[in-house]
Amino acid sequence: MPDWLINLSQPQATLGSGAITFLGAIAAVLLGWGLFSGKVRDVKSALDTTDKLLTEHQARVQQSLADIEEKLSSLTASTAQIRADVSDKQAVDEEADVEHVEQSAPSELTFDDLSSSWLKIRDRLEEIASDSRIDGRTAAKYSRIDRRRYADLVTSLIRDEQLGSNGKEFLEAAQIWASHRSRKKAPSQEQIQRMANLALILAPPG
Repeated sequence: MPDWLINLSQPQATLGSGAITFLGAIAAVLLGWGLFSGKVRDVKSALDTTDKLLTEHQARVQQSLADIEEKLSSLTASTAQIRADVSDKQAVDEEADVEHVEQSAPSELTFDDLSSSWLKIRDRLEEIASDSRIDGRTAAKYSRIDRRRYADLVTSLIRDEQLGSNGKEFLEAAQIWASHRSRKKAPSQEQIQRMANLALILAPPG
């Protein structure tokens, strides 16, 4: 061991030890930075890339769900329209062979006039119930309602505020039709004319 190390005083030894420790710490920092700075940049880049991929995937999933809901709404509307056509066709044909108690004069309005007016109102109801702005679950709820009971559909639409100020008129039309759809009871001239007037209000031409 060199003589100068042996002859160092206690303060000199302490100072020298501190200097060496300080230099060692600096060297360790520099070495660590050199070894790991590139890896830190790589990790940050990987995290940024992962976040970007997750964002893009979420956007694709949301778009796919929106497309599915739109197709479901369209299918629901088509199904409801088919059910409506079948229901009313059955109503017209069901009692076609039933003998009427009173025969209508040629100048009088007939059940066919009532049916024609109702079909216009019914088609308008189905159009409202299948509006693309209605969410899929609500549209599906409307499609499950028995089309032999249109008053139930009208009531549900009124509850959801889909019929505006015409809810009462739609309900009246549905009730008139429900009373005579089976043709077991002949509609009065006033009822047939009222249905025609309701059709002009609720489903105007054009």
